[in-house]
Amino acid sequence: MPMISRNMSSCDCQSFKPFPPGSWDTHLHTFDPVKHPYDADSPYFPPERTVQQALARLPADNYVFVMAMPEGTRPANVLESVVSVNKALTNDGRHRQSRATVVLDFDNTTDAQLSELHEQGVRSVRIHTKGAVTRELSGDAALEHYIETVARRVAPLGWTLDGQLPAAQWVKFAPLLKKLNREIGIEFVADHHFYLKATDYLSQTYTTIIDLIESGVVYTKISGLTQRLDPGQQLEDMEPVSKGLASAACGNRAVYGSDWPHVVSSGGGSETKTVDEKAEAMLYRQWFGEELFRKILVDNPAKLYA
Repeated sequence: MPMISRNMSSCDCQSFKPFPPGSWDTHLHTFDPVKHPYDADSPYFPPERTVQQALARLPADNYVFVMAMPEGTRPANVLESVVSVNKALTNDGRHRQSRATVVLDFDNTTDAQLSELHEQGVRSVRIHTKGAVTRELSGDAALEHYIETVARRVAPLGWTLDGQLPAAQWVKFAPLLKKLNREIGIEFVADHHFYLKATDYLSQTYTTIIDLIESGVVYTKISGLTQRLDPGQQLEDMEPVSKGLASAACGNRAVYGSDWPHVVSSGGGSETKTVDEKAEAMLYRQWFGEELFRKILVDNPAKLYA
């Protein structure tokens, strides 16, 4: 068993088993505050983090770069990251692939521009309650209207909507998400275990979320594990929730994300947390077993981000 602290800061990396070929990390960020300055009112100001640093540290072959709050609605940085990865090779000489999840100002984005972004590797739009667009919305009804508007714009491209939303909002929006999936075929992706906590296991909230997965409406990102802990809890406390989400729908609707570089996304600072991504992956592998682990790392993301 890997040696893992509550904060996932260390592991016996000699025992780390490489990811299977074709593996995907579907949630990470890069930052370049000089070339791509942050919004002045960003809630945090992370230090520079590069594609080269990510590839040197993280064990996956392929990556999905996700726009973060400091970037506002300007996708240039993630698009450059996609290009960099697509030019890179793995250590054993295989070609890498990359995609992007973006935040856009849809009032000033044409359908032709969306098509161009698709050609550049975009496959998802991010909905974040504190994001550059959605933080100005007043109440859940306004957010629901925004979700439907964006969904109908991007569904023809085969994109998903990626939501970093509290678990309670996933439950509240479930009827809308099912309706949109039924009418226009769009699928949704929930960041960081749907923001469920260990104490949510088998609750009505958890049961409703499992139904969303098994109805073919939402994928789970198995990511942000350390964020889900309350004081006094250990990582192992999240095993039932994590395994339940990952194995729902026969394990066909979950993907893995490292959430590197683990920024502290509040307080106006520039801190990052120390997290050992290999130790976290070893824990998931132990919880899920090889077959499910492979689905989450290889099969599911290859389909979702085609």
